[in-house]
Amino acid sequence: MNKVNSEPPEIADNDMLPEYDFTDGDRSKHYQAYRGGHTVTIHQADETTVVQHFTLEDGAVILDPDVLRVFS
Repeated sequence: MNKVNSEPPEIADNDMLPEYDFTDGDRSKHYQAYRGGHTVTIHQADETTVVQHFTLEDGAVILDPDVLRVFS
């Protein structure tokens, strides 16, 4: 028989400090604009400019750099 643990799990590294207040936050505020793509302009040392446009494929997930090192 499985025993159900009713205690909340311990969080070892809690980055959310009490002074953070997201009560008036707008979740996914920039989601649609970012999914539409973004343009990156690179100004090179030889004074040329390279412009690249990036869009995410459907179902793409953006990972933080520390997570990306584990899940390439």
